[in-house]
Amino acid sequence: MLAVRQTGSGNLPAPVQLRTRVLSSHSVRLHWVDQSLDHTQRIVDERYYNVYYHAVPHGKNLSVIVKALHVTLHDLQAGRRYRFKVRTVKGVNTSPFSDTVTDRTLQNNGKYLLPSNNNNKIKPLHYILRTEFHQTCT
Repeated sequence: MLAVRQTGSGNLPAPVQLRTRVLSSHSVRLHWVDQSLDHTQRIVDERYYNVYYHAVPHGKNLSVIVKALHVTLHDLQAGRRYRFKVRTVKGVNTSPFSDTVTDRTLQNNGKYLLPSNNNNKIKPLHYILRTEFHQTCT
């Protein structure tokens, strides 16, 4: 897969270390680091962050504006993959986008889905652990 970086205007660096934490079947929390801030990562000016996301493969493009280095996105669809990216805006300057991160929300029953060894079909984690672990031990 080829990663394409878009350029911004001005000299703001792109946010880095974008990471996700799936909280539920409808919520994901994002965190990132702003390289233009000092080591404390304390925001003391009027900068903000554009967070862009969409369901994969054909979801509607959505965005939110936040004034922190994290955000929790709600009202996502259960069991869907989403792509996320962030950029910094300070005055008239915009940074390039961060690298894109993809993650999947939980199913409605709160269980993770993972590919199993059985023909790469997606199955609930508890099913994989119960059946495939048993197969390898017998």
